[in-house]
Amino acid sequence: MKVIFLDIDGVVNCWDTKERAPSKVIGVEQRLIAHIKEIVDATGAKLVLSSTWRKDWAFDLLDGKDWIYLRDEFAKQDLYFLDYTPSRRDSHRGEEIKEWLESTGYDVESYVVIDDDIFDILDLHEGHVVQTSYETGIEPDGVKMAIEILEKEDNPYG
Repeated sequence: MKVIFLDIDGVVNCWDTKERAPSKVIGVEQRLIAHIKEIVDATGAKLVLSSTWRKDWAFDLLDGKDWIYLRDEFAKQDLYFLDYTPSRRDSHRGEEIKEWLESTGYDVESYVVIDDDIFDILDLHEGHVVQTSYETGIEPDGVKMAIEILEKEDNPYG
């Protein structure tokens, strides 16, 4: 299985995103979700939420309304989340992704991390990271890079 560890802010939204989630935080844009759809369609990868948005899913914040909003926005493009990474107070996102890879029962053949803030990710996942920009979200060159990474079968956690 191929896996996309997906951040939300700075990937499927950006500085000028007008849409708002139920909590009034910046929402997501269908034009940027379409880029994720392109990666999924090209590779068959599954989505694992690594964004702080997972906390609404995991801990039922706001009665889960932001999670439901996010889920429904992705479903408009026939995209669904397989899972989310653990959230630990004493670890960072890169470690949480590593923990998911090491503990999952799935046979992960390749993976990519798509995030705008990679300072705590790159050290553990070099060669598996696509950095986006909060100014623009994911762009076509990031889509191409993600597909190339997913097409390599080199999971060091397998």
